[in-house]
Amino acid sequence: MFARTTSNLQDFPLQNLYPLSHLERIHRLYNLAVYKTFGYFPLFYKATKDNNIDLLYVHLGYDGYRMLPLRRKLRLRMVTGFFGRRLEIFALATMASKISTAF
Repeated sequence: MFARTTSNLQDFPLQNLYPLSHLERIHRLYNLAVYKTFGYFPLFYKATKDNNIDLLYVHLGYDGYRMLPLRRKLRLRMVTGFFGRRLEIFALATMASKISTAF
């Protein structure tokens, strides 16, 4: 799992967790600089390569958009999950787009 920060690890322990917040400050700054320049975090890229990941799953639509540069660099498939109100907004926006192009 890739994350910028973590919480509740004592209640929900995870294996293979790669949070940016656990890096030393200089490594966090390096990862942030690469992210701002190229659109992906080197920590996430390396962890994906080291663990032979076949598919990226991203929890929310906006995060899915932000992970596109990593997906392109790795040439992997990606699934983005939408939940609750965000799914409703996405469906309405998609429907509005289709209606507007029909006229």
